[in-house]
Amino acid sequence: MKETTTINISGIIFHIDQDAFVRLKNYFAELKKRFGDNAEGKEIINDIELRIAEILQEKITDKKQVVNEEDIAQIIKIMGAPEDIDADTEEEFSEDPVTENRQRRLFRDPDNTVLGGVCSGMAHYFGIDPVLMRVLTVIVTIFYGVGFLVYIVLWAFIPKAETTAQKLEMKGEPVTANNIKRTIKENYEDVKNSGAYKKARDGVNRGASAAGEIVSFILKAIVIIIGIGMVTGAVVSIVAIVNLVIFHSPTIYFHGEVQGIFFPVLEAFFENELTLIIFLLSSILLALIPILVILFLGVKLVFNFKTNNKVIGLSALGIWLISLAAVITIGISLGARYTYPSDVEETHVLDEIKSETIYINLNKFDRDLQESFGSVYISENKLTGTSYLYNRPDFDVRKSRNDNIEIEITKTARGRSRYDAQEVASAIKYNYTLKDSILYLDPWYETELKNVGRVDDLDITLYLPEGKKIYFDREIYPVVYDIENVKHISDYDMMGKTWIMQPEGLIEYKPDSVKR
Repeated sequence: MKETTTINISGIIFHIDQDAFVRLKNYFAELKKRFGDNAEGKEIINDIELRIAEILQEKITDKKQVVNEEDIAQIIKIMGAPEDIDADTEEEFSEDPVTENRQRRLFRDPDNTVLGGVCSGMAHYFGIDPVLMRVLTVIVTIFYGVGFLVYIVLWAFIPKAETTAQKLEMKGEPVTANNIKRTIKENYEDVKNSGAYKKARDGVNRGASAAGEIVSFILKAIVIIIGIGMVTGAVVSIVAIVNLVIFHSPTIYFHGEVQGIFFPVLEAFFENELTLIIFLLSSILLALIPILVILFLGVKLVFNFKTNNKVIGLSALGIWLISLAAVITIGISLGARYTYPSDVEETHVLDEIKSETIYINLNKFDRDLQESFGSVYISENKLTGTSYLYNRPDFDVRKSRNDNIEIEITKTARGRSRYDAQEVASAIKYNYTLKDSILYLDPWYETELKNVGRVDDLDITLYLPEGKKIYFDREIYPVVYDIENVKHISDYDMMGKTWIMQPEGLIEYKPDSVKR
């Protein structure tokens, strides 16, 4: 068991064992001797401390909370031992004892800036000349009109390289004590050698700085507004999901009473309750996790806080991917139930009709129907406990292929196979009644709730011989589907009138309009 100590490096608290503490303390002491106590030396030490703090943060995990001597040894190897740092020669700046394999990081460059340092920072990142990047930005702005907008967005989201370590990372250089020292010395030399030039630029710089601060303020305000919008949208989405899942809120839908109907209908799509539960839970997580991410990012934009909890992020991503896989797998399985379409046709000759005119009307339908999903209705047989779905048929009139009045009923359904689809189609129930010359059509066709989604349609076609007349009662309009006629009159305007079948098709019956 080793004694541990709490230390503060660049404002960050670390727990470190005694051996590591002694070695780190001696390292800093040697650095202070080598760089001195002047302003330049203090800045070098501060930047080295900041870089060491960043490296130590990367080494701390949930399973490892204490810095040990091995960590300090690795840091010294990365940063360079004090005896390897030559304060007076340029020769050793290229001989850094680096073992890190670092990549460039994207920052705004504050040392080579015209407006916000975006172009210069991106030039460092891609390894090209900043002037070329600025020229490209101007060209995109002139020809496409989006260059400046993109620049503003990047200015808002790309951080500025404020420390020497960040400036080295921006240029892709190893962050070692030698490189930190070299960079700071170069900055001091630039300041000392550019005094006259700096005075000449002071007025312009002050104006540019003021403009930059104004733009920065506007950008921050825009970012906060975007964050508030993201938070608001996420909260509304979460409330909608809660409404749908817990309260079955009818406000989610556009038609009718949904409460108490949504889940029975949904359950009918699945072969067992467990599959339904897995599908619902996966679907909720699939929608909820991205919404929570948007909520988190919105809060982060508004309050400008930093966090780096990779465990939560990776866990959320893992759960989302598992949910996606579950939804896809179940969806493919469900889709197999609807692969093959099939039709079942019934044709009946209405030879009982002796009149020259056939009248079309609707049967009275006295069942208690509750509306669900627009035109689809649901009802339960309380004696058998079986639930049924009801939907509107489509009624049409065409010229007969012979001299008979015929009614053709076509039932269309889907299944895992064509035989399965035919079984489902055959189970569809539909009735009509013929009394003298009046044909009464049922306003609904019936199928069991378990076949929801598998029944495509039911078409009723009345074949009328040439010379026969037909009268459409206005009550049948809900089931009429695009009855063709010679003058292309709409279905609604055909109701309440008598029509006669002529060689060219249906025309409105008027004694003087009939061809003799």
